[in-house]
Amino acid sequence: MTTMRKLYEKYGAPEYVKIDIEGADGICLDQLLILTKGSSSAARLLPRYLTFECNSLAWIDKAVALGYGYFKLVLLPLSLSLSLS
Repeated sequence: MTTMRKLYEKYGAPEYVKIDIEGADGICLDQLLILTKGSSSAARLLPRYLTFECNSLAWIDKAVALGYGYFKLVLLPLSLSLSLS
């Protein structure tokens, strides 16, 4: 299985990360949290830009915990966004 840690080890810290795992984007956010937890260089490990589908408001909390403070939310049509919790 490919993990964020394996990708970081192979390629280094990216400038931009686009997460698109069809409803499981939170898994990558969790992996970023684990990767940076307790690291004195956490800010250098984080991509400057991060994109993910927000299927859960808890994912915004995870992004905030990572240190992100500015967000651009794009609304989906109502029929597609009913499952957002």
